[in-house]
Amino acid sequence: MSVLLTNTLVPTVLALLGPRINLGRLPFTPKLDADRAATTGRRWRRWGHLIVAHPWLALFVAGIPLLLLAWQIRRLDTSVPQGDWLPPAAESVRALHT
Repeated sequence: MSVLLTNTLVPTVLALLGPRINLGRLPFTPKLDADRAATTGRRWRRWGHLIVAHPWLALFVAGIPLLLLAWQIRRLDTSVPQGDWLPPAAESVRALHT
C-alpha cells in the first residue's frame, strides 16, 4: 500500500501544489538565497563526484551499518509463545489451550 501511495498520491499532490509547496515553510529554517544556493549546489556536486569516483567504497561505507543492523535478525524469535507464563485462571489462557 505504501508503494502504491508513494507512486501515485505523492506525485499528484506535488503536481497540484506546484510552486505553492514552499508556502508551508517552517519559520525557523533559513531562506535559500543565491549565495547559499551556490554553496549548497557546489557541496552536493562535490559529494556526487566523490561517490561516482569511488562507488565500491561508497557502497562499502554505506553497507556496513546496514549489515550490522541486519545481523540482528539471527536473534529474532518468531515462534508462538507456549502460554505457560500466563495465569492459568485467565479466560484467554483457557481459550489458547483449547
